[in-house]
Amino acid sequence: RNVKVLLWITGIINIDEGAIYDYAAEQGYFMKVLPFDNDPAVINWWKGDGSLIDWFNPNAVSWWKSMMDNMLDMGIDGWKCDGTDFSAIQTPWSDGAGSFVSRLDYSHAYYQIHFDYTREALGDDRVMHARPIDNYGLADIGGEQVSFSPVSTGFAAWVGDQDATFEGLTWALNNMYHSSDMGYLSFGSDIGGYRENDLFPTNGRSKELFIRWAQLGTFCGLMENGGGGEHRPWMFDQETEDIYRDLVKKRYNMLPYLMLQSESYYAQEQSLMQFFNKTDYSYMLGPDLFVAPFLKEGTSITVNFPADGDWTYLFDYSQTYTGGSSTTLTIPYTEYPVFFRSGTAPLSVNQLEDVTTVYPNPSTGIFKINFSSAETRSIEVLSIAGQSVFNSIASTSSVSVDLSAYDNGIYVCVITQTDGTRSFVKLLKS
Repeated sequence: RNVKVLLWITGIINIDEGAIYDYAAEQGYFMKVLPFDNDPAVINWWKGDGSLIDWFNPNAVSWWKSMMDNMLDMGIDGWKCDGTDFSAIQTPWSDGAGSFVSRLDYSHAYYQIHFDYTREALGDDRVMHARPIDNYGLADIGGEQVSFSPVSTGFAAWVGDQDATFEGLTWALNNMYHSSDMGYLSFGSDIGGYRENDLFPTNGRSKELFIRWAQLGTFCGLMENGGGGEHRPWMFDQETEDIYRDLVKKRYNMLPYLMLQSESYYAQEQSLMQFFNKTDYSYMLGPDLFVAPFLKEGTSITVNFPADGDWTYLFDYSQTYTGGSSTTLTIPYTEYPVFFRSGTAPLSVNQLEDVTTVYPNPSTGIFKINFSSAETRSIEVLSIAGQSVFNSIASTSSVSVDLSAYDNGIYVCVITQTDGTRSFVKLLKS
């Protein structure tokens, strides 16, 4: 089923781990409080008491990488690097650097080592799941003081742990706003919130919150689901499961659009999510999708449409709204305030007038794409990592795409006509 596997990791070893901790301490592989301290600094974190690895000590890094190798040899797809690095505020001295190091420099070293070494070992399609901006919901602040991973590694970021409430959802959007402002490419949040809500002891969150957060997550740079309590949609009820299934289908249909935009946005050091304000947290997802998130319970929402162009409702193409207008809408729980720029089709994958059939799909390697006419088109196929694996110019009514030499997985076929119109087809090699 082409499931990708990330492993959870931190840069800390607990003092009760025995031989591995003792060895690292004897070798001087941990951070300290002051340069003349004989022992490593010990900090209290959510899984006990431990010491932070000194990422500026080459011997410590080599030793740590040798332990990473045990997991990399399994062919994993990346890491979820959790945020113990912020504790470096308490442990600023590095024997490896021979100086005090800032918390930000420590954080960047931690994440960069995991990002670079994993890609060096296994290839550039490996990712690191880490925080971009996380102000912990304590204050409306962004910037380097609350940033974690380097901007250049932010392909699959998540904005920390929030409460399972609409206030928690709003704080997630606040972190996304500041992450966008710093230029992180792609990020999301734990659908339904990470923490449990005591008011809903069965599932840890209300059905309404879970649905609205799932809808938000679908239209973020990253859609991800996890945390404390119940996060499986089918454990709420059949309606929740049906809504979630439809959202996943929309998400898959949106992947070609997101992949195509990511390359140019990353080159410009911009986020896929561009916010208009911190009042309603409305934002653009790429150049053609406009999202107005629900910040509270209910079905009524006032939508302030961007001024540049008209906007068609994603869940009902008969509804179009004038750019620059403000309209109060009633949106049932089966829908969400998402609009596409009129004249574009960012989600119309495999439902294209230009493409009549793709067969077989899935395929073990060779796909035949049939067109509605014999016009000249350029054909490019991208891997899910954005690598170009096939290029051709076709002037016939069909073309064969051979992916036999490539790994199983999802590929995106970008079809460009002579007038510049682009179509997308999702190909599944299995």
